[in-house]
Amino acid sequence: MILGDALILTSTPCDKRHFVYDERVSDENIIAVLHDEGNGIVVDIAPRAKDIDLQQSYQSLFEAFYHLDEQVAALAA
Repeated sequence: MILGDALILTSTPCDKRHFVYDERVSDENIIAVLHDEGNGIVVDIAPRAKDIDLQQSYQSLFEAFYHLDEQVAALAA
């Protein structure tokens, strides 16, 4: 588990998929799923996550997570 300023990143049983939560780890708080497509990380964002801009893909899992975390932290401020 990795804690950002506003989000939490956790691994899943699938090595190529990670969940991003806001506030706490629960099914209701998943705001994104990060998928390792082999040539980059693709983000599937939850419908309730508003005003978040995504890149087509990211070079690393951490780049994707911290890009989301920065945006959510800025929206909360």
